[in-house]
Amino acid sequence: MKRHGLFIKLWSCVCAALFAYGLFNSADASYEQGWRSADYVQARIISESAAIGEGEGVTVNGAIEVRLSDGWHAYWRMPGEGGLPPRFNWDESENLASVNIKWPAPNRYQTLDMYSFGYKNDVMLPFTAVATDAAAEMKLRLKADIMVCKDICVPQHLMMALDIPAGAQTFTMDSARIQKAVKDLPFQENRPNLHIDNVVIGPKALVVNVFAQRGYDQADLFVESGDLYMTAPPVIEQDEDDPRKALIKIFAPNDVENLFDEIGHGVLTLTFTDGTDSIERTFDFTQ
Repeated sequence: MKRHGLFIKLWSCVCAALFAYGLFNSADASYEQGWRSADYVQARIISESAAIGEGEGVTVNGAIEVRLSDGWHAYWRMPGEGGLPPRFNWDESENLASVNIKWPAPNRYQTLDMYSFGYKNDVMLPFTAVATDAAAEMKLRLKADIMVCKDICVPQHLMMALDIPAGAQTFTMDSARIQKAVKDLPFQENRPNLHIDNVVIGPKALVVNVFAQRGYDQADLFVESGDLYMTAPPVIEQDEDDPRKALIKIFAPNDVENLFDEIGHGVLTLTFTDGTDSIERTFDFTQ
């Protein structure tokens, strides 16, 4: 794993939790609908539709709703230095061709000199589920392994279910909340109030040219590049003539000799947030 010695820093209780996390799938449990509870987290599957709909290529919009105990946080798809991303297994579902989970912009957490990325309190992970057969009931079965941390990190395992009958689509009581969660996801294109204009990769840092109408008091930038974790907080240099514009630098990990050699020929995903809105853009340097 090319995470440049980050696990060496982790305290012993985290290492023990990571070991337990890998074994948790062997736990004997059953699927149930509605809220499922573990020690420090609750979760359930909800759907925008009371029936899967009719016609070709039927899709169902839903969400994995997660409630975390006070003071605890779970991790984003790129967790940073102190944890593991959630793992979702839908293999035991019926009438399910594919599931696409979408991720809200994360928060940044600091423990000693380590930075991790994730969520606290309540979070909704919207998804789109594609049915194999529009005339059959969709039975969603989800095994979720969620690492949660406070003073220590603890693996949580939940088995969730939701049955969605065949038939014409009608909205559920959860539809408005799911639609809001989708609306709050990072935009996939530049917006008038928030945009990423370009990115330059140098030997020691990544430099991003951005625009934030609301300013930079709560701004953050998250970098995803394969298995290299760049977790340093952003260094923001605002334009003297137009403070809505800025250059954001993310420095390479200390043990990376040349950042361009590491990521300059790959695919880079940047998630930029001003604390209210967020944008996600992918830059392909493989061409």
